[in-house]
Amino acid sequence: MSGRLNKTPTWVKDLAVAIVSLSVGIFILEQDEFSFVFDLMDGFISYFGIMSSVSFAILAVLMQKFDRKSLEANRAAEIKSTAINIASEMTVEVWRIVFMLLPILGYFLMVFFDEKNRYGASLLAAITFMAIIFSIVLPFKYVNYIKGQMVDVAEKKEEEEIKEDLDAADELLKQIEGMPAPKNESETDN
Repeated sequence: MSGRLNKTPTWVKDLAVAIVSLSVGIFILEQDEFSFVFDLMDGFISYFGIMSSVSFAILAVLMQKFDRKSLEANRAAEIKSTAINIASEMTVEVWRIVFMLLPILGYFLMVFFDEKNRYGASLLAAITFMAIIFSIVLPFKYVNYIKGQMVDVAEKKEEEEIKEDLDAADELLKQIEGMPAPKNESETDN
């Protein structure tokens, strides 16, 4: 199931989330009681604050990744390719932060202008649901980036150690080749 989900294009997943969020908004719009949406927002504000911090941490990890890759790269084309990939990932994270801050901003505006009505509750429920869905993958994404960084550092260190061992072996072979050949005992007896 997870393999099929990974093969699904991103726009299809985003469209599915948008449709489900719209359905949630319409469901709330049809309810007689809608004030519970505003009551739940206090908890969601804390949640979105934490999740947007995770997105900011992912942005920091992406910058570190680019710095490390740019120092290791030997060619400008490698740096450019890395920069393009990381820039697209950073754009996704920025949009994720925007989606997580939209419910907070919407709630603030509705409370500030005292407009707690059915349509506001419907809109708030839809964007809150969308933000929750988009935020679910964040902790896993962050952990995967950190794991990737650790594996890259370990592999780089391993490659350096192998290169040092090969250089030491080559040096030892050169010393052995430069040594005079040992004489046989039979030659010395004659």
